[in-house]
Amino acid sequence: RLIICWTPRYFTRLWCTYEIASWLFLGKQMDSILFMPLAVGWLCFAIASFAVVSGLVYHFLLPFAASYYIVYGVAQLAVMSPFMTYIVRHLVHDLRELPAQVEAFSIADTSCYCCSVGHVTPGSGDRIPCDRKLVYRTLQGWFAVEEPSVTRSTDSSSFWHLQDFDERVRALFRAFVLHSVGPTRIKYRYIMIGVQPCFWRAIDVAVAFGEVETKQCIITLCEYLLYGLTVLPSFTKLLIRMLIVVDKVIGRPERLCFEVLTIAACSVATTLIFLILWVPLTLAGQTGNWLVAIPVFCAYVVLTAALYPESLACARTITGKKLEDVSKWPSVVQGNSISGRTTNEDTPSLSEHTGSNCPQGPAVLQEPSTSEQMAVEDSASSSGHTGSSIAHEYI
Repeated sequence: RLIICWTPRYFTRLWCTYEIASWLFLGKQMDSILFMPLAVGWLCFAIASFAVVSGLVYHFLLPFAASYYIVYGVAQLAVMSPFMTYIVRHLVHDLRELPAQVEAFSIADTSCYCCSVGHVTPGSGDRIPCDRKLVYRTLQGWFAVEEPSVTRSTDSSSFWHLQDFDERVRALFRAFVLHSVGPTRIKYRYIMIGVQPCFWRAIDVAVAFGEVETKQCIITLCEYLLYGLTVLPSFTKLLIRMLIVVDKVIGRPERLCFEVLTIAACSVATTLIFLILWVPLTLAGQTGNWLVAIPVFCAYVVLTAALYPESLACARTITGKKLEDVSKWPSVVQGNSISGRTTNEDTPSLSEHTGSNCPQGPAVLQEPSTSEQMAVEDSASSSGHTGSSIAHEYI
């Protein structure tokens, strides 16, 4: 299993792309890859912080029950909404940049430390072997191609394996990534990590069984459980959708003052979304009437199911359209004809490389022939998705 801890710099690092190359060469299935944006960890932390602060505000504002909702809304706006908005906004922006990174992927454009310092150790002046040449040499053994029908210069053919690797990543890897990762495709189970504090409060309520009225205790317990299971997940998904629209319209402003104003405006909308979701649940719980509480509770369950259809169906779905099973997507071993070529199994040993000259792949690469381009296009659409449709469905 390959776990990719993705950041916006992942596809710009030479050794990160080498990880992908080794996985493709081994012919592993795409469904054995776990693509995990590291910003999801910050999202879970933000949700947990939101839940904890909400509980503290709820506890300390109970004496102000007469104006409770107004004070609670102001407190949320001042304390947690800006933080939550900031975290989610950056996550949305980074994930919306992912399709462009995959579409334009080229290992020749990646960076590595040795090349950035001119293959000389800063301070001592010692020569550093070139990692790029080492990786290129290995890829030549893994993705070597035979092009008897196409005439190229010696320099061009020596780098043709790099284009072959780029094509494999774009045609095989991108379909899985773009269909499994996206701002609105944050998995429900990740949100559950962040809402754990809500269940701690539910445990406190459960301890009160036998000491207070049973019916009211059950309703209150259901209220706290639904707050964690439905309100916060729905709030997070709606917040993400709102910030997608904001990112499409204004992007990420370069000037700090504009960014602060954007966060402030979005924070107001964030607070309103939260209050709209939270107030009906609280009012239903306070009535103590099953005829009022049960329909409201069911409405929250339906709303959450509608916002997380892929989790409800236990399958990869996008807006109700079921995707093909990724296990049926071709691996590299099965799809070695991605561009009408075969791989060379004589893989050079990594320990053989001691060179220090940095190869210049982009300067000598030539465009593939028309027949090669058609083969690549056919392979890219073999899973039923063209590049344009994938980018269109990625939200």
